[in-house]
Amino acid sequence: MNQDFYFSTVRFGGFDKKEVLERLYDLVKDYDEQIEELKQEKEQLQQRLLEVEAKALQMEQSALTLRDKNTRLMEYNELLNAKCTEKGMQLKAAQDRAIEIEKAAIAAGNTTSKMLADTQAQCKQMVQEARSTSQAIISSAIKERTQKVNELSSEYRSKRRLLISLSEDYEAFQHHIQKTYASLKDIVDHLPEEMKEDSLYHE
Repeated sequence: MNQDFYFSTVRFGGFDKKEVLERLYDLVKDYDEQIEELKQEKEQLQQRLLEVEAKALQMEQSALTLRDKNTRLMEYNELLNAKCTEKGMQLKAAQDRAIEIEKAAIAAGNTTSKMLADTQAQCKQMVQEARSTSQAIISSAIKERTQKVNELSSEYRSKRRLLISLSEDYEAFQHHIQKTYASLKDIVDHLPEEMKEDSLYHE
């Protein structure tokens, strides 16, 4: 009820008591309605806050799941490194064997030399394939982990900003209600004693 209002005067000076009380009752009713609306908005904000907290908990659980997955990826990476080391040892053994075959091929002639070349080519191909496969797996795992972490971090920051905004709105509404009630009570407290008897806030 945001509008100008003028009280009627009575014959012997002053204002009409009944009209003043009616005006105050209207103000009280208007403020009560505003307080009720703010209470409803407060309940809605609290519900939204609970939803945001639930989503934040879900995000934390997702982060834990991601960390577990990251741990498994690191373990898998170590396994791949072990396999690469094993392949390297196999390569070294194959190279040693190739050297031995090469020596034998020199003694045996051109046919043996051709077999040696084929063996060396196969060994190199096996090593290249093993390295390419392990590098591709590791790169894919790191890329996927980084992307998931970035997505979760961005979503967490967004939900946290929303939670802070809702908390600030709720504090502002609560402050407005308290200030409004204090102002109305101050008006009633300053009324003449005969008017306080009919006041809603008279103790």
